[in-house]
Amino acid sequence: MLIHTHQLTNDQQSLLLILISLRVFPMSPNWFLNITSPILGVPIRLFFVSVLIGLVPYNYLCVQTGLILSELQTLTAVLNLQSAVLLLLGTACLLTTALLLRRRRQRVKTE
Repeated sequence: MLIHTHQLTNDQQSLLLILISLRVFPMSPNWFLNITSPILGVPIRLFFVSVLIGLVPYNYLCVQTGLILSELQTLTAVLNLQSAVLLLLGTACLLTTALLLRRRRQRVKTE
């Protein structure tokens, strides 16, 4: 656990992006992130910001889904490819940013 805590304190810039990416990604269980964050020593400030920003896309999709279901006439109204693609693109952008920050930090350390 001390190793994880040391890594978290050294990597707080990309930690926020990683937490937001995990929250935006539709297949990661938020309950698991909620339980493990205090165990791993994630600062409450980063945890709060990741929840605040990371769950907005999911909640937006839930509201959109509710609106669509209230007017449901066909099955194609439920299966919206545009929403899925937008969510995946947002997740990819956040993960790419986190990976690029990590790579840049490693280059600075080696120089």
